[in-house]
Amino acid sequence: MPFAIHELVYRAVEAASVRPQGIKLPTAVPCRRRKCNGYLTVLTLDDTIEWCCPECDDSGCISSWKGGDSDLSEFADDDLDKPGVEALLSPYEYALINLPCGATLHAPRLVASAVHERGRIVLRGSSDEFGNLKTGIAEDLPNIKGQKKRVLNDLIAYLSVLEAVQQ
Repeated sequence: MPFAIHELVYRAVEAASVRPQGIKLPTAVPCRRRKCNGYLTVLTLDDTIEWCCPECDDSGCISSWKGGDSDLSEFADDDLDKPGVEALLSPYEYALINLPCGATLHAPRLVASAVHERGRIVLRGSSDEFGNLKTGIAEDLPNIKGQKKRVLNDLIAYLSVLEAVQQ
């Protein structure tokens, strides 16, 4: 699903601000180009975020992002290799939890640090973060109808299974 440039910038800043600086890393932020199915990579260098779509080579730089609404630096985690829980979501499931809602408010680092791998969106984090994500989704459910509600109920069930396996 293509993004308008302002949405791409917002999501790229979220994704870059929770990751270590100086390392080019994949994200779950889709390219903004209509005919491109790629996902951005981001590289944070001091006050600049460089983003690029490896599929179509669309790219850009973002400056003056620190302190803005999409700056999630307070949730940054430099330890990319620490053990934790891993969940595989469809791009549609990820799009639903990445809307401005309880899920993103309860588990901002988990949602923003997701990556696209082989057609799936991979979330990696602590069991507490996944519990917070589940809580955020559950809080939003009364306001959601139809297929979206069914998908999110299934996602809560999936996260509950992950939680049970981790204990």
